[in-house]
Amino acid sequence: MAIVFRKGKDPVKDPVKDPVNLIAKNEKRIFEILTDRPKITIRELALIVGINERNIRKNIDKLKNKELIKRIGSDKSGHWEVVKK
Repeated sequence: MAIVFRKGKDPVKDPVKDPVNLIAKNEKRIFEILTDRPKITIRELALIVGINERNIRKNIDKLKNKELIKRIGSDKSGHWEVVKK
């Protein structure tokens, strides 16, 4: 019995991808900033990246869901931890 693959990429030839390379441009920029400055605020991130605070929060939520970052401590005195994979 032969195995039949659906149209698309061959799973054998498809390389394993790094999760950091699978994120959007703004997410990647935020990830890099959080790596260098873990105590940065949402407001400061918005000014640096050039998008509003609401979109910063959405991008941070996406990074947290992908388990690339996590928040340590409270909103006021805590910091961001970049999870190494």
